[in-house]
Amino acid sequence: MGLTKYLMTQRPPLINPAFQLEFQVPRFMIVLLVVTLTAATSCRRSDRPQMVPVTGTVYHNGKLLEGATVGFMGSVGRPSSGITDAQGRFRLSTWEEGDGAAIGQHVVTIVKAADPKFSPKKNPDGSYIFRSQAEQWAFYDREMLLPDRYSSAMMTDLSATVTEEGPNDFTFKMTDE
Repeated sequence: MGLTKYLMTQRPPLINPAFQLEFQVPRFMIVLLVVTLTAATSCRRSDRPQMVPVTGTVYHNGKLLEGATVGFMGSVGRPSSGITDAQGRFRLSTWEEGDGAAIGQHVVTIVKAADPKFSPKKNPDGSYIFRSQAEQWAFYDREMLLPDRYSSAMMTDLSATVTEEGPNDFTFKMTDE
């Protein structure tokens, strides 16, 4: 059979092959879409662990500690965090403001950095505007004011057990020693 006769007996493709190649969706895009949809649906309230309010007080060398970030990391759910006020008090948030932490045992980290040397401009949503990556690094590269052992989940000896019954009001006393 000659080439001409062969081509005439073949059914034409439904889509022009050039068009098909040009607009074919890459496999990684499909995987990305599936992962995104899975992540979006896995954050539904019904999938979240039970949350209970958690508050507490932080002391450093016997004094109330203001402006420290307190983190609770349990074996279930996402980590919770809060920032201490002038009285050293914090209230944890995980999914929503003040919703607390998941029930269970938590490793506790506490971090406090020195104030930044400058204040960059802010967007309407409160995020910072940096003129360069170097300026961003300079803003976030600050001295830590607490011993390293309190800022690392691997080194800290601070822990808390959050219960359904409560009260879930914890006191953490840290020293430089």
